Amino acid sequence: MPTRDLLLGLMVVLLWGFNIVTAKWGVAAIPPLFFTALRFACVAALVVPFFPLPRSAWRPILILSVTFGTGGFGLMFTSFTLLEGSTAAIVQQLVVPFSVIVGIVALGERPGWRRLSGIGLALAGIVLIAGEPGRAPLAGVLLMAASAASTAIGNLYLKKLTMLPPLGVVGWMSLLAVPQLAILSLLLEENQLGSLAGADTRIWLSLLYTVIAASIIAHSLWAGLVRRHELSRIVPFALLAPVTSVLCATLFLGEPLTPLKVVGGLVTMAGVAVIQLRQASRAPARPAVETPAETATPGGAP
Repeated sequence: MPTRDLLLGLMVVLLWGFNIVTAKWGVAAIPPLFFTALRFACVAALVVPFFPLPRSAWRPILILSVTFGTGGFGLMFTSFTLLEGSTAAIVQQLVVPFSVIVGIVALGERPGWRRLSGIGLALAGIVLIAGEPGRAPLAGVLLMAASAASTAIGNLYLKKLTMLPPLGVVGWMSLLAVPQLAILSLLLEENQLGSLAGADTRIWLSLLYTVIAASIIAHSLWAGLVRRHELSRIVPFALLAPVTSVLCATLFLGEPLTPLKVVGGLVTMAGVAVIQLRQASRAPARPAVETPAETATPGGAP
């Protein structure tokens, strides 16, 4: 891999890693569903005008907005109000084993013993983290696990959106998710406008970062890397994403790296690595056609 692309890959990992910090700052001041709706509204406003939506894409993009958008991101950002950022980043990796499980149930796929053992390892790591007294509220872990499951289901519909570039998928998914999140926020949250009125500069910068850096720039760079390189060369960057998230949460949020969190994280990442590397070894040397499924964010990056 050329040095330029290596640096771009590391940049993507860092952009997504620091997004855990900005997301935690954002949901600490603004109700999480409302914050997610604001993020999606801004992304849609910047992206949708440049990507017309084909008529054949309406149904899958609508389903994707429910699963990947409202379910995946809405539940994820809500879990951030309960979990430490580093814990959330690790539990978020359940997207990978859940995607394998969805493939088994919905598509009749038959994973080998290596991928099944990877699923077992990943789940065992999450159980270790969830069992840490006072550090990982069960409600937060379950919300993030539900987010991962919803994202894994959404991956099925990403495969049907080959007629739309990856960034276009992000934009239209965001647009259709906004009214869903707005309605849920009205029903389940309060003081939305008051939280905006009281938001300081850091909160607005957090929103700007999650829209421009984490959504538009990082997704675009990731799509380019997947298009130019074999999947096996891209997987290591996907495995680095949660590591940088944990480091950023430790450095910028002051979260402790407890022994149980480290052990649980290592076990989870070992399981994810087994699945990811196995999939990379079975993939063609270079994708013939770039699809949104191939450019999906690693581990459902926030």
